[in-house]
Amino acid sequence: MTVELRFIPCADFELAIHAYVDGEVNEVEAKDLVVHLELCQPCRQAVELLRKQVRIHRESVEFGEMADALDQNAFLRRLHGRLIEENLDRMAGLFFELGKAYFLSGNDSKMRIYLHKKAISIERARAEGRRLVKETSELADRVDPSREARSSLKRANDLLRGKRKLKDPKPGRTALDNARRFLEECLILKSDHSAARLFLAGYFLRVDRVDEAIEEYHKLLGRTDVSKHHRALALQALGNAHGIRREYEKSVECYEEIFRSDLAGDDPRFFHVPLGLAMFLAKLGRFDKAVEAFGRVVENYPDKIGDARAILSRAEVFRGLLAERQAFRSELVARYPMLFAS
Repeated sequence: MTVELRFIPCADFELAIHAYVDGEVNEVEAKDLVVHLELCQPCRQAVELLRKQVRIHRESVEFGEMADALDQNAFLRRLHGRLIEENLDRMAGLFFELGKAYFLSGNDSKMRIYLHKKAISIERARAEGRRLVKETSELADRVDPSREARSSLKRANDLLRGKRKLKDPKPGRTALDNARRFLEECLILKSDHSAARLFLAGYFLRVDRVDEAIEEYHKLLGRTDVSKHHRALALQALGNAHGIRREYEKSVECYEEIFRSDLAGDDPRFFHVPLGLAMFLAKLGRFDKAVEAFGRVVENYPDKIGDARAILSRAEVFRGLLAERQAFRSELVARYPMLFAS
């Protein structure tokens, strides 16, 4: 019988990694995981790290049996302390995945497509989180971890079992509120988690708390170790946030920084940048620059013309501006009929 192999996403692989290393998966699952490992270097490294931890556990037992003359307890305390730190780091990653999954489930399909994100199974991730908390708590019982580590374990356990509630819950917003809880906990454990910071800011935008969203974007952009991709995403979203507040000068500054630093490259997901820049420039009365920016959309993102046209058709403020500025509208229709012609 032929077994059809499939490529599983990294998030699902991470949930199955312990079972794979322990040999507790069936033949079909094992083959799927092997396929994933052959194609994904980060996950291969994760498997090697886990196997190393398993070897350390086994060697520590042998060490204790054979080396009574050494300070076995001190050795085990150092070992368990290191494992606790590694588990808390893994927990931060799991909380990010859960926060992202809840955020996506709390948005409509258009938002999910726009974000180009696939969520992991929430129930599987919560179960893995409870297992991880239990394992880490057992390690903590053998040593004396920091107060911060114990507090993190307590919060994580309450969060995963639904015992933690927001102070300002809103009706009909359960998924988004869960997203906020998990993303904030991820950032407590790992304050430099750029993707979690982006999604938390996205949560604040989604619930109309624009000032807090802008604050989160500035926290991210204030760091020097942020990847080009995350910096571009933050600047794009920050420009949108200023646009909501009609601070169009600041929006233009954000978008022009993306171009000036070549942060977006030719990534088609960033076609919103020249499109948004064009509309904000027009709202500032810089019509010649706006025409140039629309040209960037047509020239650099020909496959996104349909998407751009759909966005323009829904931009009520901009459409009102076109109705007032007939000369500007005529020039756009003449130069870019694929965007503006009726």
